[in-house]
Order: sequence, then C-alpha cells, then structure tokens
Amino acid sequence: MSKRLTVAAVAKKIAVPVKEWAGNCYYIAGLMVDAGLVPQGKLRYGHWLGPVEPGTMFSCKGPIIQHGWVEVMGEGHEVIVDPTRWVFEGKKPYIYNAPDFKGYYDRGGNGLLMSFALDRNVPENDLKKAQHKLPGGKTGRAMRVLLGNYHGDTVCVMQAHYIATQPLEFLGPHATAIYKWLGARKLSALVPLDNWNYITEG
Repeated sequence: MSKRLTVAAVAKKIAVPVKEWAGNCYYIAGLMVDAGLVPQGKLRYGHWLGPVEPGTMFSCKGPIIQHGWVEVMGEGHEVIVDPTRWVFEGKKPYIYNAPDFKGYYDRGGNGLLMSFALDRNVPENDLKKAQHKLPGGKTGRAMRVLLGNYHGDTVCVMQAHYIATQPLEFLGPHATAIYKWLGARKLSALVPLDNWNYITEG
C-alpha cells in the first residue's frame, strides 16, 4: 500500500496541508503510522546524515540534523518511508519509499554515538551512589567489557548510563538482555528512546 502513497493522498488522510510539513518530520511521519498509511511501519527518530541543498530550511543548522521517518521491514531489508526528505533536497514534495541505499538515516543517533564513543572515558564506580548488581553469564561479561574489563560486582548510575548510551553496534547480541536489566532497575530512561523502542518493540 505504501508504494502507492502520494503527497496529496497523505495530506488528505492526515488532515495536514503539505505547506506545514517542513520542520515537522516526526509529527507527520507519526500521523502516517497512526492513520494506517504504512502497514507494519515503525516510527523512527534519529539524524539525517545526507546532503542538504544550500538555501533550504536546514542548510544553516550545522552538521547534526534531527529527523523522523517511518521504517518498514521489506524482503530481507528495511525500507524507509519518509514524507519530508524533499525538504533537505530542495525538491518538490514527494514520499520517499525505498531502502536507505547511502546510509543517510541514522536511527537512534547511533552513528553519532559511534563517533563519540571512541572519545569517552569509562566512568569509575562512585561507591557513594546507589549500586546496581551486574547480571551473571554472558550479559554480565559483555557489560564488564564495555566498562573496560571492569572487575566489580556492582555499578553506579554513571556506569549504567555509559553502557545504556553505547551504540547498538557495540551492544551487539546482548542489547536486549542489557536493556531488560536496565528496565528492571528503572533505568530505562538512560537509553536513547529510539534504540529502546527498536530493541524492545522491533
């Protein structure tokens, strides 16, 4: 169904004129999902890493541009349904509906997290703060590795925050278990929201 989407049809269905879409990417994408225009679509939030046409709305916003879109699992790959990509491109409004061929969509800001991760210092355990016992098994070992081969049995909130904000690529197959551990300790707010939704909801 999403392949037949047109700007005019979407604008009519969500009752928001196209002239109000620019700068409201997440809102418009969310309305599309709520209206059932993208079956099985998931609302995503992160950064636009692609080029920005000079003279457009975001051309003077700096290198980090927050963006929202819809993601659908296709035949072995993810498909991006983006109602406002044209704003960056300075083109006539259209609905982008294709895979992320060039890596322009940074879901959850993981690309940015990757760039910061190499420069971050692993925090020490502040024993004056509340302590959270690390899990056993592979999950606990993975968390200790992320903390620089940490040997303690408990971590403070700053160490938990350090783990929670690691890129999904660093968490790898342990992401689900680590997020469950954080959630059980009411620390899920430390996790970037889109990463949390992606891991816990799919």
